[in-house]
Amino acid sequence: MILIIGEPGDRHVRHVTARLDARGSPYFLFDPRRYPSSAELTVDYDRTGAVRRFLTCADKRLDLADVRAAWHRARVRPTPAPDVPEDQAWWVAETCARFLSQLYECLDCRWIPERPASASAPLYQEDADPPACAPWAALPVRNQAPSPENKLHQLSVAGRVGFAVPRTLVTNSPERFLDFYDACDGGLISKRAVNLAPRVGGVATRPYTVSARRRDAANSSAVRHAPVMFQEKVPKRLELRVTVVGRRVFAVEIQSQDSYRQQTDWRHHPEYGQSQFYATHVLPEAIERRCVQVVEALGLTFGAIDLILTPDGEYVFLEVNINGQWAYLEDMLALPISDAIAELLIDGTAYLDCTIPATAENPGPGA
Repeated sequence: MILIIGEPGDRHVRHVTARLDARGSPYFLFDPRRYPSSAELTVDYDRTGAVRRFLTCADKRLDLADVRAAWHRARVRPTPAPDVPEDQAWWVAETCARFLSQLYECLDCRWIPERPASASAPLYQEDADPPACAPWAALPVRNQAPSPENKLHQLSVAGRVGFAVPRTLVTNSPERFLDFYDACDGGLISKRAVNLAPRVGGVATRPYTVSARRRDAANSSAVRHAPVMFQEKVPKRLELRVTVVGRRVFAVEIQSQDSYRQQTDWRHHPEYGQSQFYATHVLPEAIERRCVQVVEALGLTFGAIDLILTPDGEYVFLEVNINGQWAYLEDMLALPISDAIAELLIDGTAYLDCTIPATAENPGPGA
């Protein structure tokens, strides 16, 4: 299958589709202006990080795993639905544009002219006034690996090195959301699909991870307006912030379940930053190596990884913050993170051989 990202009225698109029709080559035409109001994108992951991606437009459904070549012709942005409030329209359009770029990055196929890169999306300060007409966020600039900030890519990488990940759905389809809600018996959390905060009444917000509730299912039509990331609610014994510097690993456990306020998102409430909820943590050697492998597979030398330790003793990967905060951990627990960064800057010292044998269950970062 050939994916054409373009406008039906573009004569360049008409010329090429005429030639494809003459040759009997199937193609799927996607106009980004139809997303999210009349097009649906759904990405879902199982607990091993295996992924499925679907695009539905004009009652036609495309399994993106079938795409063997893509032509990125469009120079247009997603268009919010008419009923989106005026102060939210820019956020919806920008969120959708960035999400499209992340999705394109993850499609392993032939690209013309080049595979788009999500890192090229314009990054505005959350407290800055949005421009009247934001630049196109998916301009093709390279044909390399996906950006390390791409959360879709991070989940796949984590699964490849052997981590369990939460069952995950990213969608703007109310129907897919409800199906996932039922499949998880209502035990879901929701997150931003991209790292961009909306403005409400002209004031920048800081959205946190929240539990999906019955009222969210009852108001499922709101999902249509922009992609949302939903994940199964993983039971927690502890949460961990694992800071990787080169091949040094500093693991801190967060007793988030000791406080009702912290149980869903430990950053959300006043207990965040209080030392009684933090302690150093000794990771199993295999988990420590996987943390290093994830960071290296993303092309990084530093990463702050969020994990969950379940009551059954399983370590579940959530995400990597490529420039995550760590000074408060060093101050509270006397961790030598700044020393490790200084040494890495000076001589690039590596402290851990993270090579482990590849197996069917753990094929390694190059698989």
